[in-house]
Amino acid sequence: MSYYRFNSEIIKVKNENLNTLAFLESVQRYIMDLMNGVRIESLGELSIDVYLDDLHILINKEKSGTKEYKTEIRGNCRTKEVAEYALQNMREYENITLNMEYDAMAFYFYPFGIERISALLSDKLSEYVVYKCKELTDETANLYVFEKRNGKLYHGMVAPGDIEEVMEGTVFNLERFYFWYEFDKIISREKYNRIKEITTILTTRQDINSYFDGVYEVDEGIEISDLVITRYNRNANNKFEERKLVYSLEDIIEIFQVLHQVHDEIKDYVDVVNPEITFSSPVNDEDYYVVMITAEDERYIDLGAYSTQSDNVVQYKNGRGIMIEMMEDVGEVYLPMENIDFLEE
Repeated sequence: MSYYRFNSEIIKVKNENLNTLAFLESVQRYIMDLMNGVRIESLGELSIDVYLDDLHILINKEKSGTKEYKTEIRGNCRTKEVAEYALQNMREYENITLNMEYDAMAFYFYPFGIERISALLSDKLSEYVVYKCKELTDETANLYVFEKRNGKLYHGMVAPGDIEEVMEGTVFNLERFYFWYEFDKIISREKYNRIKEITTILTTRQDINSYFDGVYEVDEGIEISDLVITRYNRNANNKFEERKLVYSLEDIIEIFQVLHQVHDEIKDYVDVVNPEITFSSPVNDEDYYVVMITAEDERYIDLGAYSTQSDNVVQYKNGRGIMIEMMEDVGEVYLPMENIDFLEE
């Protein structure tokens, strides 16, 4: 059984002692797992930008055609052998920086991203390691940070901050938008028409579509199975497409206000509320900055800003209870790198 995940990760290491050597060994294995598809059902795209002192290696893996994957390696390493040796021997370098991004259908019961790297981090590494991660899955969206700033170690999940702290003029990319309600009570015809009227605002102003599923007229009013609010719209060929991908803060606030109206109208008539709404801003390549609309329970929804530069960090709790030792059951999967195109920078 698999689930969807998208990860963007920044790892920086100043390799000076046995603790950093051990950490690098584990990071190296993580890279090998990703390149070899360990516990990955299907990979969308994998990009790993590696800096090892003065050596630069850029790895790109994606599907070419129907089923075959194509991996390309670029950089100033000149030969495939140099790249292969460097990726297997990161411990020999002093300053290491990795920027990784991938999306995949991954199997359960095997750690990736935050779950994997957080198990390796401790106070002993605070002077030598920086780790930041933006992680989206079927169920969650999280930012994680391990970084010492101004003498203080920030280590854990980034908690939401005040939306008013977002810089004016910041532009956001829409990474996912899906809001689903499951009804357990009949609503009146007036309320049904009111909800349709409110959600039309999202369609006309923000290109966000809404539809009801399983609608039946009964004596008491309208019986509905689900209400889905999504980023996708039908085009002229009756296929779903995204027409708007970039949003201003004002757009996001308007979306939240409309959703809040919808939620107030129907919160007493539903038993499931499932929001998956994440906007991300490419402020710089050193940090992650997102705005999310979330539901702590079925009574209210919230809007919050999250940044890996925030001081508002809480302890990470492993929700799946997966121990890092479970990786040992998979076996060793390393290079040599096969079926790879080596391209000089």
